[in-house]
Amino acid sequence: LVATDTMSDSLIDALFANTVVGNLAGLTFDGLVGNVTVPRVAGKSGVTWINPETGTTTESDPTFDAVTLKPCYAVGKSVITYSMQKQSSIALDAFLEKHLAQCLGEALDYAFINGKSADGQPVGILNAGIGSVSAGGAALTYAKVLELIKKVKKNNVDGANVSFLTNPDVEAQLSATPTIAGVLSQMVWQDGADGIGRIKGRPAYVSTNVPSNLGAGTNQSALICGDFSQTILGLWSGMELRLDPYTSADNGSLIVRAFYPVDFNV
Repeated sequence: LVATDTMSDSLIDALFANTVVGNLAGLTFDGLVGNVTVPRVAGKSGVTWINPETGTTTESDPTFDAVTLKPCYAVGKSVITYSMQKQSSIALDAFLEKHLAQCLGEALDYAFINGKSADGQPVGILNAGIGSVSAGGAALTYAKVLELIKKVKKNNVDGANVSFLTNPDVEAQLSATPTIAGVLSQMVWQDGADGIGRIKGRPAYVSTNVPSNLGAGTNQSALICGDFSQTILGLWSGMELRLDPYTSADNGSLIVRAFYPVDFNV
């Protein structure tokens, strides 16, 4: 007979999408309690040139609006049955805390990119009314990448702060796309020594949370370009775990809920 040992201290968890909010989010407010309003300059003051002998100036004040943050609640839920509590060979509390934290982090990242302000989600980058450049359903070219950068810069974004966010499909394609077609040249996507990609020298991040099912054929991907340091992230607390021994008290099950109140503005 051959014994089989269960290595419960070496549990292999699920694979999660690479999360990028921590690397990309700009202004972060942590430990919030109430809703938050962040003043913003909506219009600049005008400047006039005058004749120093006879000229007069024209009043032109800046205009203001505000960015509002209010908590949107990501919730994870798991049930620990009575038999699991009595017979499990792993530390369920530690495993669930880590597992739910990863699940919530992945959900936050997905909403940062794709959130639609529906079902309690915050509004993500792709639904925030930002500009776009279409590849027309064709393969992405270096010319289209340059057009995307140009469009960002024409909105007065400092080129030094520009970075990219996309998915593995675009990374693979641009890694095989030369900057100059038909000649031996470097590829559009370069691998950085820090493990972060580079497009035209700018950081390029990869996550499977960036969609690859866009377009009429539902097989097109997004390449997001911009100054992510201008995004605002609000956190009302870290992940909060709550144990519920009452709802399923008849069968002894314990319900574990994890709450993560967040919001962001792009």
